[in-house]
Amino acid sequence: MKVFSQLVIISALLFLGSTRACALTIDSTKTKIKNQFYTAYVTNSILSWNISLQQLEDEKEIGNQLLLSKGYYAAAATAIGNKDETLASALLDKGHKLINKVLKNNNKSAEAHALLSAILGLKIGLSPMKGMVYGSKSSRAANKGIRLAPDNAFTNFVQGNYLFYTPSMFGGDVKESIIYLEKSAAIYAQKEQLQNWEYMNTLALLGQAYHAQKDYSKAKVTFETALKIAPNFGWIEYVLLPKTEKAL
Repeated sequence: MKVFSQLVIISALLFLGSTRACALTIDSTKTKIKNQFYTAYVTNSILSWNISLQQLEDEKEIGNQLLLSKGYYAAAATAIGNKDETLASALLDKGHKLINKVLKNNNKSAEAHALLSAILGLKIGLSPMKGMVYGSKSSRAANKGIRLAPDNAFTNFVQGNYLFYTPSMFGGDVKESIIYLEKSAAIYAQKEQLQNWEYMNTLALLGQAYHAQKDYSKAKVTFETALKIAPNFGWIEYVLLPKTEKAL
């Protein structure tokens, strides 16, 4: 009986150890992929995105599916920047399909609702006529994300993103977008999530929002903040910052 009890204890310890090791492996994989996403985003590299996305495509774990969906969205934005709308559309279709799957499994995921809004927003950007189909859906998804997690950096970014890009006649408001984008940037900074494509994306949009409001000094400081973290962030260094400096 004593031997049996010892075997039970040993088995339990081995199980806990293997579970802990598995969790560590998953966490390290996510960290690695997020670092790759950051590099792909700031260097505007589709090749880097493809390498990162392929590592996640066979994952079944819901958390990784959300990460992969974000990857499709960000890679699509890079494709648009590279003027490859065909690739962007294909990536958005993948992201749209996958994020709907994530939401089917967990309709309370604030970031999933926010991401759905962002994906639909890019689809509208590629084909404005789709605004008739996706506009209200994007709005509802952004609002639901912020309601479910009002202090989440990503949900605040998406709400700010929606308000920035939506025409004022349909509820857009650049001035209001700044409130959400400032909050998003502050949350990322507080959590020391600096080398993160989401944070860089937020700073890039926040700077553009300041610029649109003719607050060029704040726009310049915001862009310079991003470049201190990511000196190789070409979009800001060669496009956004020079435009603001010229306006000053």
